Amino acid sequence: MPCQLKIEPNICSCDYDGIILVSGCAPGFDEPEPFKTVLFSAAQIDSALGVIGAVLPINLPAKRLIYSPTGPLNMDYHDVRSFSEAATKGIERALKAGVRCPLLALLPDIRFENVELVTLLGALQGLYV
Repeated sequence: MPCQLKIEPNICSCDYDGIILVSGCAPGFDEPEPFKTVLFSAAQIDSALGVIGAVLPINLPAKRLIYSPTGPLNMDYHDVRSFSEAATKGIERALKAGVRCPLLALLPDIRFENVELVTLLGALQGLYV
């Protein structure tokens, strides 16, 4: 799958058919809208959402939200690799869902240095087949 890397300032862009949200926080609380509402509703009916993620409908041009959580990051051995693993799983899940033009979204996380780079590299690893 050929891909172009670019910074996309607009989540409402029509250029994507799926948004992969990599998150290190509990679903439905710290995300900006419209992610927050979708994730909060899904978390009410799926207690595993914060661990395994899901493909959810979202009212954006991309139509699909692939939520890929890191899971809990509360142990002393957790580090930035959790974001890489979540990004890899998110990309792989998006491909299985039929996404061909993914938009990778990451919430800011000050706990780890280089979280953006590590997340991007994890996503690219998932694309390398």
